[in-house]
Amino acid sequence: MKKIVLLLFMISFSSCDRAISASVTNQKNELCNLKIYYNADSETVKDYIVQHKNFENFSKFIIKYNNFNFKKDLINDSIEKSTLIKLSPKDSFVIWGGVFRLKDFNEIEKIEIINSNNQITEIKGLEISTSFELKEGGRYLYTIK
Repeated sequence: MKKIVLLLFMISFSSCDRAISASVTNQKNELCNLKIYYNADSETVKDYIVQHKNFENFSKFIIKYNNFNFKKDLINDSIEKSTLIKLSPKDSFVIWGGVFRLKDFNEIEKIEIINSNNQITEIKGLEISTSFELKEGGRYLYTIK
């Protein structure tokens, strides 16, 4: 009986863990740049940088963890803790996410979306959950139109 109660207890906690993610989709017919500024004060970001030895390795890990088939070049700036990604038309890119993540996106300081005319749209990390559209399954989506 104790084993059944313990099993039900464990299932009740593990089944509620949802993945939360934020992504940007380029629906323009032109190349856009996406610049992600990570929050250098976030304990999660600090721990990841230490775990991966430096900012560049951390950035590559985060990008590949969330974007399995990502094959484009990244431009990392370890001083400002940012990563620049080129988004082709119809590209979609997950900027942050995973299981056990909260929807405050505290790990992201801000993102900048830069179009071909060098116009910049800036969204603070703490505003992602209100600026992006919430989709099924805890996915937050921003569409460049």
